[in-house]
Amino acid sequence: MTLIYDYALKPELFARCDPSVWRYFKIEKKFSWDAGFMVVRYPNNWDTLIRKLVEDRRQLDLLQELIKPWKKVVRPASSWDGHQTWLENAEGENFYPFHAILALCNPRRKANVASVKDIDSKDSLWRSNPPPSITVNRTADSMAACIGPMLRYATRIRFIDPHFCPLYDRFKAPLRKFLSIICYGENRGNVTLEYHVKANGDWNTFKNNCQAHLPCLIPTDFKITIYRWKNKNRGEHFHNRYILTNIGGVSFGNSISQQPKGKDTICRLSSNDCNKWISKFSGHTPAFDPEKKVTIHGTA
Repeated sequence: MTLIYDYALKPELFARCDPSVWRYFKIEKKFSWDAGFMVVRYPNNWDTLIRKLVEDRRQLDLLQELIKPWKKVVRPASSWDGHQTWLENAEGENFYPFHAILALCNPRRKANVASVKDIDSKDSLWRSNPPPSITVNRTADSMAACIGPMLRYATRIRFIDPHFCPLYDRFKAPLRKFLSIICYGENRGNVTLEYHVKANGDWNTFKNNCQAHLPCLIPTDFKITIYRWKNKNRGEHFHNRYILTNIGGVSFGNSISQQPKGKDTICRLSSNDCNKWISKFSGHTPAFDPEKKVTIHGTA
């Protein structure tokens, strides 16, 4: 089970200007992060295809605004066969199948394809809603499955856990699993990775431990920068755990660490809350005082 559904929308849906399709975008705001949905640019020139198909300038201007949040959500490692139709290509994405493919029709009766004629059916994939939170086993695989689509498409990812320690497998196992999803694909070289932790103990010891124990978790050609923060005098206490990205974020009730016999609740943050927490660890006025940082290059 996942907190985020990834959707592929056939460009011709917008060329038709179907009132139901426009309602989902404009009125119901169905395809928004806050609702748990991501619209994937598929193929990579998806928005260009739409511009060529929509003739009404006013409709095009509106559409450009509606799809703006998803301009950076590109399908990683997508293979495109120019001899097949858009729908055939989308159905063939087998390694990480889309949660749903929305098209004009479903000629091969695929389970994850929904046609426009079924848009108002209560059982349709158009109507499926991801939960706002999920309680999972505290294993690397379970946590990763819950947030996989977010990790797969984000291009800037901040892990926030004050107690992260590079010595312990309970922290390293989830990070290794997350990175295997994040770094998969030919067009993932532009991903920025950060880990934000509390300034506990000696800095040099912490830095040396990171340099000794983390490179083997990180794929070659990728790197992660680890920032240490101190609580400000009479300021906010660094306690909460999050994964925050350029497309959305989630919170962890306990820790971004593995404990096979334990459980944790992972919650999808609203866009406003995600941006609020990002601001606490960035910009000119962060909520905490920066100590030092170290960048670790991968060797895996």
